[in-house]
Amino acid sequence: MRMSNKVVLITGVTSDIGAATVKRFAEEGATLALTDMRPADTATLGAMGAADTRHMFQQADLREEVQVVALFDSVARRFGRLDVLVNIAGGDFGKNVELEELDVANLQRNIDANLTSTMLTCREAVKIMKPQSAGAIVNMCSMTFRGSSVNQFAYASSKGAVFALTRTLAMTLGKHGIRVNAVAPGMIEVESIKKTLAPGVWEGVSKWIGGTYPLGRVGQPVEVANCMLFLASDEASFVTGEVLEVSGGGRL
Repeated sequence: MRMSNKVVLITGVTSDIGAATVKRFAEEGATLALTDMRPADTATLGAMGAADTRHMFQQADLREEVQVVALFDSVARRFGRLDVLVNIAGGDFGKNVELEELDVANLQRNIDANLTSTMLTCREAVKIMKPQSAGAIVNMCSMTFRGSSVNQFAYASSKGAVFALTRTLAMTLGKHGIRVNAVAPGMIEVESIKKTLAPGVWEGVSKWIGGTYPLGRVGQPVEVANCMLFLASDEASFVTGEVLEVSGGGRL
């Protein structure tokens, strides 16, 4: 199994992509340290194997530096090492408005959720990984990183920053044996999007957007999880500083 004897910290685990990622890493034998700002739900506990005492879950708001530091202290004390960090926590937390209506609070919320959280977790992970001279980090980017749809200023900017951070980390940390990559999903079928739409609307939206992709459909959470697993594994041992687009060939 690809993750046997490896300690893996995954953030944002109560999301659809998070739960799918937990399941895939568990299936590959990883020892899991999981976190989310929400309490662990039944799906997450089931995916990690609730009866498996190897694993841990610690609730944390990754926008808060003190909580991030406490999380990684817990991981270091319990496992003594960290082999992989998978950053899934984040999202689009602001309304898409005309530029003239964009306020600093909206912008800051996206920056904190997507960039600040990622930078803090990477910082703390590197403190553990450097003495090991080995490690892999996989960040959650987005197809919006190169510029997005009309008026999606805050989210696209924050994800563009995650791309820049990923490249900079890879260039800095390669000499320490630490690889840093990211995945950039296109439209993925997740409940957080479906819940924002009126009943029955998702079917039309997914058909329309999926129809613009060469593969003719939107993606599933497990398809993102599989790419994260690959980038974290030794199969990607000569891959760093890359953004793997998981979009059915589509471009935003």
